[in-house]
Amino acid sequence: MTIPLIRNTSGHQIDEAERLHRAAGVTYHKAHHAYIAAVAATVEAAGIVIGDIGSDCDEPRGGNFRIGGDLEDFWDDEGYGPSMVIQWREDRGWYHIWFSDSQAALGDYTEDLPGNLPLMATPEQVAGAIQALVPERCQCGGGKPPAVPAWQMPRGYEADPPCPEDDGWDVSPRLERSLTAYAGLRPPEGLPAWLARSQRITVIIR
Repeated sequence: MTIPLIRNTSGHQIDEAERLHRAAGVTYHKAHHAYIAAVAATVEAAGIVIGDIGSDCDEPRGGNFRIGGDLEDFWDDEGYGPSMVIQWREDRGWYHIWFSDSQAALGDYTEDLPGNLPLMATPEQVAGAIQALVPERCQCGGGKPPAVPAWQMPRGYEADPPCPEDDGWDVSPRLERSLTAYAGLRPPEGLPAWLARSQRITVIIR
């Protein structure tokens, strides 16, 4: 006698997430890379110089970039100066880390970005929050900051989906749906850095 196996709810969640990844042409551990690249390109378009753009393949998944340029840009005769890193993590969202020594392994403190951003804030929301956080970094010649390009998100895009810890599952298809939306999303006009950033983003494997 053959007893058919029945897939439980957790299994169905995993199956749905895998379907989303296949359709987007990504894996689970790289599903967030396009999102980080989109945000980084939008922040640059908002007039803010950034560097050291990276996306890790660890869990929880995350990505980051440094305000002001790459690490080497903060070197002087006395060592590495202070800098700020903007970080996204799937279980926390967007926050910034202050380093009094830019080369240090650990920052001095962390704080969420202003504006009470949702977990999957759109790129223009993140860029606007960073403009508010570091207005002195905006390359606008002392005038009004440039307009932030707005992305046209697909229908059903969820800005604040639950992460796996929130809903008790191994994977959250709602989060994966929002992340994979960026894999095939057309960037807004005036965002030439998008393709370059999506191709050059550093993958950090721990």
